[in-house]
Amino acid sequence: CLFAACVGLGMLAKYNFAILWLALMLAGLSVAPLRPLLLNRKMLVALLIGLAICAPHVLWVWQHQELAFSHMYKLKLAESGNGLAAAAGLKKWFEVIFLDVGPMLGLLVLLFWKDVTRLAVATPKDKLLWRTLFGILVLVTANIVWFSASGVRERYAQPLFVWLPVWLVAALREHLSHGRVKVLVALAAVSAIGIVLAAPGRVLLTEPLGKNEILNTPFRKLAQRLKPEVDKADCLIAENHILGGNLRLW
Repeated sequence: CLFAACVGLGMLAKYNFAILWLALMLAGLSVAPLRPLLLNRKMLVALLIGLAICAPHVLWVWQHQELAFSHMYKLKLAESGNGLAAAAGLKKWFEVIFLDVGPMLGLLVLLFWKDVTRLAVATPKDKLLWRTLFGILVLVTANIVWFSASGVRERYAQPLFVWLPVWLVAALREHLSHGRVKVLVALAAVSAIGIVLAAPGRVLLTEPLGKNEILNTPFRKLAQRLKPEVDKADCLIAENHILGGNLRLW
């Protein structure tokens, strides 16, 4: 029931959770000791519960397809078979992977440089984790090629950024001395503090750095300037959702 709730709520939270779920299920089927957990009646019941959780929303999507898929433009889908668009999407995807994984692997090599090639014997759970990660990479790559999607976003690599450290630590667990654990915890703390400072700092420093940050855009001032004309108009046509929505709000 807990697994079913995670599947159903995950799908309601974000459609592309389906990629994570499918990769996890395929990975589970590929690991022999874990296969019995999937091929039984309890898993069938779990899947039915997950589908029941999603059913009302799926029905709404079916009845309001134009509204439900109105943000698909963000993926920049081209006509199927558009090689240039697919190549652009793959280039962006590999850049995202490198930027997420590269620094992490670099720090790991510095910390475990003598032992980085001597990995622990993989347990069934280790195999499940790295095969799920591999499955996510394959599924996202296949979707980019199939749909010729060039609008790849950095957040699509979040499963890598979150799960990969867990698998790497598991793979190097036999070499985790007390000193190395302290260094890892210290690096985690520095990273967390850096993110807490960088998130608001990105907004506060937008103008001094000459950047364009949507959270710092003066929509209210623009709305006040346009108000005399808008009051006399029947409708307002905006360039995009963000501009139109914020002008309506103010």
